[in-house]
Amino acid sequence: MGRKTADQGQKRKKKDPGAPKRPTTAFFYFVKHCRDENLIKADRVSEFTKACAEKWKKMNDDDRVNYDNAAKKDRARYDEEMAIFKPVKDPGKPKKSQTAFLLFVASMRPKLKEQGLPNKDILVKAGELWRGLDETEKEPFEDQAKVAKQKYLEDMERYNSKQSGASPAKKVKKVEPANGADDSDESEDESAEESD
Repeated sequence: MGRKTADQGQKRKKKDPGAPKRPTTAFFYFVKHCRDENLIKADRVSEFTKACAEKWKKMNDDDRVNYDNAAKKDRARYDEEMAIFKPVKDPGKPKKSQTAFLLFVASMRPKLKEQGLPNKDILVKAGELWRGLDETEKEPFEDQAKVAKQKYLEDMERYNSKQSGASPAKKVKKVEPANGADDSDESEDESAEESD
């Protein structure tokens, strides 16, 4: 169980190096105290942590006051630093492409808005409508999404090559529309790549 790792499908978000350090919890202050004072003897880290957790659960609120106060103080520090911190966003970085579903929602929004639905209900209704579509009705949105994704990948390739300078950009995987449309530009690109 536990946390999903990158190989299990969840990508870890890169932390901004300038971001403030996250606040320490009261439990972690307690664990640090146990480690510093050698209050719990254990051969392994996992055994030590389990013993700390059991001891923590048995503690009453009066025993936890010092740890809670330290955690509140650290949380206040973090909140103060986060209020000042502004993550740096690159205005030149391409936006991610929309999925087929989001393109469908964008096309349905005006019609659903006319019915007087609030935004939340618009999304719920659009989801119901999307699930009710068959594959042929979804195809135009999926084709648009594939084209948009291909453009995004190409834009990202150009963006990354500008960022890295001398290092070669990653190859972009071609995404072909589901209807099998063949662009003459793609065949020219492929023949140019073969001659290299």
